[in-house]
Amino acid sequence: MNTFLSQKWMRLLVVLPVLSLTFGCTQKFNDVSATVQEAYGNYIDVELTPEEIEAVPYASAYLKIGNQKQVFVVLAFAESNPLTGQTQLKWVSADKAMVVTENGHIVKTIGLQTTNLAGVYGDIPAYSDSPTQYALSYDWSEQHRYGFQAQVERSRQGKETVTTPISSTETDVYTETVTFPSLEESVENTYWVDRNGQVVKTRQHLGPNMVPVELTILKGYSKS
Repeated sequence: MNTFLSQKWMRLLVVLPVLSLTFGCTQKFNDVSATVQEAYGNYIDVELTPEEIEAVPYASAYLKIGNQKQVFVVLAFAESNPLTGQTQLKWVSADKAMVVTENGHIVKTIGLQTTNLAGVYGDIPAYSDSPTQYALSYDWSEQHRYGFQAQVERSRQGKETVTTPISSTETDVYTETVTFPSLEESVENTYWVDRNGQVVKTRQHLGPNMVPVELTILKGYSKS
């Protein structure tokens, strides 16, 4: 079977069972959003104290889009991606916007006040000292732009400490150049990765000529 068609069928098969769980997922989504909004009505450009961050019963992060003010988001879902076997983390704001990450990469967005990602597809390798190359496919929901192939080149740049109200983490800094041959455009993304291989901060472009999205993890996700 054609590889492109196989991938399309796989995406459809992934969507179908999810639709049957829509009500339950929507309820959880709304509950989490309501929790954030009730606790932090002024959630835009918020600066939380260590006590406030620890009191939130979810993993949490700060989200910033371009030059806009900082937003507080919490983890609503941690679900396995059937296509890759990796865990996808779904971060939700009080106004029900969502950012989905996998291995630190933003792979989908909903409700952002910018161009939203319908999906990023492909295997995202673990972070290592050696330069890495791999391929991804990008879909953007605006104007129904799908299947844009991207070549990614990743390299380690050095070390840097990421400081939040509740932690100070020594990280390895990686940059990725994402090139879209059909568009003759490229973007550069940055990842701050801790000693366990977890991305604790990232600054990414959702596509060419799009403002960067920055996510800084406050209280990280733990499988336990």
